[in-house]
Amino acid sequence: MPEKTDIVIVGGGTAGWMCAAALAAQGIAKLCRITLVEGQASHPAGAGYTTLPSIKAFHRLLGLDEADLLRQTLATFKLGTEFSGWSEFQAAYFHPFGSYGDKAGGLDFLQHWLRARGEGLAQPLEDYSYCIAASKRNRFDFPTKDPKSIASTYDYAYHLDADLYKECLKNLAVNCGVIRLQDWVDDTGRNSVNGNIERLMLKSGKTLKGDFFIDCSGSDAILIGESLGVGAVDCSHWLPCDRTIAISSSGGGLPPYTRVMAKAAGWQWKIPLQNSSNGYVYSSGVISDDEAANELHKSLDGNPVSAPLLSSFKSGYRETTWYKNCVAVGAAGACFDPLEPTGLYLVQAAITQLIRLFPGEGQGPMPAKEFNRHIEEEYTRIRDFLILHYHLASRTDSEIWRHCKEMVIPEALEQKITLFKKRGFLDVDAAGPFPVASWISVMTGQGIWPESTNPLRRNFPREELHKTLGGIRGAVNRSVENMSSHREFISQYLSKAAK
Repeated sequence: MPEKTDIVIVGGGTAGWMCAAALAAQGIAKLCRITLVEGQASHPAGAGYTTLPSIKAFHRLLGLDEADLLRQTLATFKLGTEFSGWSEFQAAYFHPFGSYGDKAGGLDFLQHWLRARGEGLAQPLEDYSYCIAASKRNRFDFPTKDPKSIASTYDYAYHLDADLYKECLKNLAVNCGVIRLQDWVDDTGRNSVNGNIERLMLKSGKTLKGDFFIDCSGSDAILIGESLGVGAVDCSHWLPCDRTIAISSSGGGLPPYTRVMAKAAGWQWKIPLQNSSNGYVYSSGVISDDEAANELHKSLDGNPVSAPLLSSFKSGYRETTWYKNCVAVGAAGACFDPLEPTGLYLVQAAITQLIRLFPGEGQGPMPAKEFNRHIEEEYTRIRDFLILHYHLASRTDSEIWRHCKEMVIPEALEQKITLFKKRGFLDVDAAGPFPVASWISVMTGQGIWPESTNPLRRNFPREELHKTLGGIRGAVNRSVENMSSHREFISQYLSKAAK
């Protein structure tokens, strides 16, 4: 690549501005010209994002102050997700950003709890999660850094207003030197020898040259897909929902968690912002758009404050994410059912790897090869975790649920489920977005309980087991009782930070 590199980002949605802000914050804007071609907004005012705890590392990379972020985006804190209607075994279960109990005697807490459950000594598994206990009482505080404290066994993320978050990123990027171009791509020009993209022909008639391109054009994938012809891996046979309708409403309370409710045709979300974000993700083969809109309106906690936004999607990912001199980020690279908050996570993962492997002259194909290896692992881990929810759901009230229950799933996922069912053991990649506790929450929440456990659990004295479980549960309850309500905590935190 030439000494003075022109980086062109196509797409002015959240993915595009996340890329621009991150590259600029890392000083790349001082070495390269970064131009972002911004199209039209794709979401309504008041739409919400739900995130994973890893987003905090991305904000640190940008140098964003947490209190300022909360003010700018009307954000709330998130301790996990409540799932209801997915299982006939219980009304609801919780996916926490935290662990259950703690290790003892060299074994995971679940092994000890399963033994205690079999001997009639255990309370429900959720009672041993600090994160879940706080969520059920609508309370929040930051986790402590003391590893000996039960209050260190959880993490948190955010609910963010989508438009306000994008504006925050945009302001940061532009202030750091990113060039914003309000135009759109009409065609591309490619090098006749190596096939690289060399220039963009814009709707305005202008031509924009570039050395490296980042495709953030959403599911249109106008660079990686249309211009370079990179195909996509279709996951819709495992993840059958293909429509989303979103609307903001007043009211709804302020719990520190997202709510996800299974429906006959898919599932509904509620994200607690100042104006609550509501949405219905469904299969167009089961319900019409008008029927979905009516069903969503009936479930609103307050009055609608925005017009409904309808969009289509297809779960899948690019066969190659970095091809020639173009990297696809966001929905241009992968689009998954938004059941878990993986959209912004995948943008963050791509940016992190791109910065780590930033292309330089004479490096050959190695950076792209390593990038693609890492990102494909992210795709398959997320794909399998999402499939897990659908496959284990015990609903049979529509075609999609019957299909998901009977479908053949990826072999690696099948092995995970079987191993957990037989021994209560989970082989989960620690580098992925969902730790062991996440998998435990979904499996047990949807009715999969181990048939046997590790025999070494019996080396732990029964009296000590009873004492340990009681101590954990008591510590959780005492600590949570001292927490402020979620709403009070946000108010106090922002007030203190303003002084």
